[in-house]
Amino acid sequence: MASLKRNTSAIYRYSKHAVKMLIAFPKPKALFSILSNFPVWLKYIDPKRNAVDDQQPWLAFSAIRFLQKIVTKNMTVYEWGSGGSTLFWSKHVAKVISVEHDPNWFYKLKEKLASKTNITYKLIEPSTDNSYNASLVADPNASFSKDPDFAGYNFTNYVSDIDQYPDESFDIVVVDGRARPACVFRAIKKIKKGGYLLLDNSEREHYQQAIKLLEGWQRYDFYGPAPYANDFSVTSFFRF
Repeated sequence: MASLKRNTSAIYRYSKHAVKMLIAFPKPKALFSILSNFPVWLKYIDPKRNAVDDQQPWLAFSAIRFLQKIVTKNMTVYEWGSGGSTLFWSKHVAKVISVEHDPNWFYKLKEKLASKTNITYKLIEPSTDNSYNASLVADPNASFSKDPDFAGYNFTNYVSDIDQYPDESFDIVVVDGRARPACVFRAIKKIKKGGYLLLDNSEREHYQQAIKLLEGWQRYDFYGPAPYANDFSVTSFFRF
């Protein structure tokens, strides 16, 4: 009975978010993703599961499958935002550089990464900024976060960490942390020819200005559910 109740509740939640996504993105690809990913989503909403233990990126399921197809052992990856994805990269690529802004999460995850020799893990916290301007959160030239918890802070040091690496250093750059418009801007020159920029939650309105900087790149959008979450989202890959 408890299992039936749980599944009924899950179907209701899934249907609600499916309708919301199809209204926003009335595309066959979105519909197919929603219909085909329900069984796997149901497995991952178990509260005992999490991205770190599963060593899996927290992206749309269809995006994870695409990622598994393009990843090779000789790749070098840079990511803003750490977690299960960091452990995934460690298993599948030659080297990963991961940047995290949250000290509590950083030190918790660092214990899990201690035995991994191909990960460079960095804690770069935001700085206080009296010139913070919420109207600039979409500006790729600024480094502010839309999250109200970070009003009065900038992420300049965080987004500019990638500047130290030569142009075309990375096969994949993952933008899945804070101040994402600024991260997109900083990442563009650092991606190898044929490489990818991965932007999670690319449907968000305040990312659209940054996405315009990627005009001319091949774009692959993946819609629908993700593990460990009720909300649906869009994960986009841009190939240089």
